[in-house]
Amino acid sequence: MVNKKIKRVPFGHPLFIVFSLFLLQPNLQAQKIDKHYTSSIQENGTLYFIKTIEGYKNAPKKTSLSFDITYLSSTDSAILNFTYLSNQISQIDSISFIHGNTSTNSVSSKLFIEAEKLNWEHRYSSKFSFSDIDLIFKSESPAKMRLFYENESMELVISEKTWSKKSEILRRIISMIKANN
Repeated sequence: MVNKKIKRVPFGHPLFIVFSLFLLQPNLQAQKIDKHYTSSIQENGTLYFIKTIEGYKNAPKKTSLSFDITYLSSTDSAILNFTYLSNQISQIDSISFIHGNTSTNSVSSKLFIEAEKLNWEHRYSSKFSFSDIDLIFKSESPAKMRLFYENESMELVISEKTWSKKSEILRRIISMIKANN
């Protein structure tokens, strides 16, 4: 007697194949956001700290910029603290996000400047409205940053791939903050 039972390979099952393709779609995967922010309850609201975002560069001038965001839920503004690495000391006046045809500017306050190997680490702080931060990171195309210093300005850019990852995480964090307010 011949056994006519069909043997199936689990990886060949049509549902397994469809499920695998679904998981491999980059836009369909949810980002895990808990490692990208912290929050704590304060007397006057919840304090959210969005951990350092890196990736902004000006290749010809060999400079880079990273930032973190602090937001207190009882206010309408977010503090953007940024670190600018350059081989020259610069007194930064202000910073701007350029997204689409819109520019969002803020005056910058120096926290410190110190030597970092062969470069100078500039640490500054700026204040943006929370709604502007939300709008900036909703942009599909990468937002550029422009630093203004000593009657000059410099543009820093971020790659499409890095922007896609970072802005998705920031959008999810901002959505969570808005849902909790």
